[in-house]
Amino acid sequence: MKERSSKMISFAVVLAIILSTTGNTFSYMRLGKGKISGGAKGLLYYIDSSASEYSDSINYGIQYWNNKVSTVSVARTDEQSYSRCDVYWGSYFPSNSGVIAQTYLKLNNIDASYDTDWYWCEIKLNSQVFKYYADKTQTGLSYFDRIGTACHEYGHFLGLWHVSDKTAIMSQLGDGRTAGSPSADDIAGIKAIYGS
Repeated sequence: MKERSSKMISFAVVLAIILSTTGNTFSYMRLGKGKISGGAKGLLYYIDSSASEYSDSINYGIQYWNNKVSTVSVARTDEQSYSRCDVYWGSYFPSNSGVIAQTYLKLNNIDASYDTDWYWCEIKLNSQVFKYYADKTQTGLSYFDRIGTACHEYGHFLGLWHVSDKTAIMSQLGDGRTAGSPSADDIAGIKAIYGS
């Protein structure tokens, strides 16, 4: 009887361990304690004329966040005054910095802390990297990587930080990101911030 009890307890422990490791686990990271003031639904973004050559990949990248959760929706506007996210393209970073793009969160026209809510953002695309392949030199980004970069940067505006999972859009391209759109992990992060 003791032996049977011991085996049942051992079986129960092993089963508990197996069940606890097979559930959904997510590795998303929040940018901080803050989020978009007023929520992430019905937002508009503006593409500056400096970035108009890349508007196709920027549009696809940002709009990949649509229809993932009911609390997030975004559309493009041609009126900058209505925008909550402005996208620019230029030489904002040193050529050897490795920076493809950067998102600046804003509140009252100043940089916002990650731990306070922000109202709008500027996404600055590095013209030395975020560009078409140049001839056979292969400098620049593929269409897929430009879309992924726009999606990644808008993810920062939504409140997500970098992750190491290469299949998540919030992984950095330089770390081997393979995603071109939000993964289940990225969506779990958005749900944690804004709800379902």
